[in-house]
Amino acid sequence: MTSARHSAILLALVFSHLLLGLRVQSADIFIGRACSLADAIAAANQDLPVAGCAAGSAADVIRLNEHIVLNQELPWITSEITIEGTGFSISGNERFRHFNIDGGRLNIHNLTLTDGHHAARGGSILLRSGQLTIDDCRISDNSAASNGVLTILSGEAWINGGIFRGNEGGVIDNSGAVAITRSSFSRNVGSSGGAITNRGRLLLTGSAIKENHATVLGGAIFNSGALTINDSKITDNGASGILSAGPIYQVSGELTITDSVIALNKATDNDSAIFVVRGESSLRDNVIYGNGRYAGWGGPPRPPLAPLWQQDLGPGRRGSCGKVEGGGAYWLHPLPQATISRGFKSGFHGGVDLVAPIGTPIRAANGGPISYAGWRGPYGIAVEIQHDYRSTLYAHLAALTVRCGETVAPGQVIGFVGSSGNSSGPHLHFEVRVWGRKQDPMLIEAIGW
Repeated sequence: MTSARHSAILLALVFSHLLLGLRVQSADIFIGRACSLADAIAAANQDLPVAGCAAGSAADVIRLNEHIVLNQELPWITSEITIEGTGFSISGNERFRHFNIDGGRLNIHNLTLTDGHHAARGGSILLRSGQLTIDDCRISDNSAASNGVLTILSGEAWINGGIFRGNEGGVIDNSGAVAITRSSFSRNVGSSGGAITNRGRLLLTGSAIKENHATVLGGAIFNSGALTINDSKITDNGASGILSAGPIYQVSGELTITDSVIALNKATDNDSAIFVVRGESSLRDNVIYGNGRYAGWGGPPRPPLAPLWQQDLGPGRRGSCGKVEGGGAYWLHPLPQATISRGFKSGFHGGVDLVAPIGTPIRAANGGPISYAGWRGPYGIAVEIQHDYRSTLYAHLAALTVRCGETVAPGQVIGFVGSSGNSSGPHLHFEVRVWGRKQDPMLIEAIGW
């Protein structure tokens, strides 16, 4: 898809959003002593009175008149609902996600969402399918393992005047279509993209991304989809992993940046403002300056990732760490949100294939020293960890966060899902070896299959 066509599609989404916004709301539901937020959402979904809440009717408006602290998960949103915050806040109590959307349309306005949490993704909002509008809202101090605020699995989202600050796990993880205008992202921390991880289509215009940080890859943005940035400022972001670029890291897809400022971003491993492994990129009429390595970084410059796709860094060369010993505390799942596409078959397939979106963090299934980290022939980018007489191997990665000489803890992020080597698509090939011989990983019940 050309960049012009990509931009046209996203602009069409914006215009369709404006037209939908002209729809007349059918019912008002007021939060109060007799009508909780959970009951109000249920009434709007069902178009029936629930507890002390009036019945909804098609597209409904729920109006807040006090701050709310959640003590339970709210019902999934399956109809069209607008929540008018009128300056009030909803706290997830550091235990609950604020909203789940499945086939409905949620519009939130003048609302603060804070202290949301989820153990996997989308600490504040999960858009499984449907539509989402965020207008003049502040979203701060939310957390999740792989995405701090908003996970879009499919569907469409429009964000205007959003303030995203102090979220852990990043801000937006998009696999759908998103248009962002007049918004700011600051002091958020993520694993692969401090502010934004994009696998779908995303348009960012008139916005600022400042002082965000990622443990690897892009301090501000990690892209493997179609990303257009216009009239925006990306400044003072950082990334500290082995493979990192201060503002933007792209492993595939399309990237277009126009009339923007990209300045003063830092990384430990790369001094490029924009690091492109694969895909297309177009930069026009931008101001780019002051990007580089963190002060004091004393490591030698490493070759960029791109040549690794062609090189064979096999045992005894650049990937092997030599003999290591130790490790083996307890077991856990390396990619719990993935689906199994292929199992172990002795002599034919030496591990389990776990399918997940490119860039998904991979965690060590057990603790121990790194025995291999680098390109491994048909395995692509791979990591092997020693656990006493056993070892685990993680293959076809997009990038690593560990290197030879390190010892990792169970659950530590060691890399990201990719499709390097002999691979037909993004997935993790996971092996367990006993005294060097491949064993069916499913036999280790402690992993929690």
